[in-house]
Amino acid sequence: MMLPAPRVTTQSNALGEYTFSQVEPATYSISVEAPGFKKLNRTGVIVGTQETVSLDLKLEIGQVSESVQVTGEVSLIENATASNGQVLNSQQVDDLPNWAAIPSCSRS
Repeated sequence: MMLPAPRVTTQSNALGEYTFSQVEPATYSISVEAPGFKKLNRTGVIVGTQETVSLDLKLEIGQVSESVQVTGEVSLIENATASNGQVLNSQQVDDLPNWAAIPSCSRS
């Protein structure tokens, strides 16, 4: 009966070098990921007792995609020009409610 190999993770240094220390003798599958590159899977990597295994894994440049979503809304008030405005005459101004004269609407 074969037991599955334990899961082990590591990160590479700035040169792309990596090390797994003290792994159990087993057959491993290796998965490598980096931003901007395709994911690489290598199966059937056999590590024996007291054995050092060197793998030169080369990542391929992946699909770089960027998504930009722009949404807009129509302004309820035209604030760029006064083209939608109108001039009020003195009677129209007099007819406007005097909010200060209404006690429930006055500002404190």
